Amino acid sequence: MRDDPQAQMESFNIVLSWDKPKCSIPEALTRDVCCDLVMKANDYAFDIIKTNFVDAVCADQMVMPLLVSAIGHDWVLQNHQFKED
Repeated sequence: MRDDPQAQMESFNIVLSWDKPKCSIPEALTRDVCCDLVMKANDYAFDIIKTNFVDAVCADQMVMPLLVSAIGHDWVLQNHQFKED
């Protein structure tokens, strides 16, 4: 399974479906604000990945969504104080 990208992505999607945070959405986090934050967080994450993690991504392409998610969440928390959940 480790060498099958389709199986890896399916596993990733299954794990995501299990993640059901038990929190309320802040009023300030409207759809437009959320979309803007995601775009800016992803831009930031891709810049970091291009600078520091190209070899890791080339070695295992499935690390890319994990890096984007982790770095993006950190950026949002650091700059806007919205927690990951």
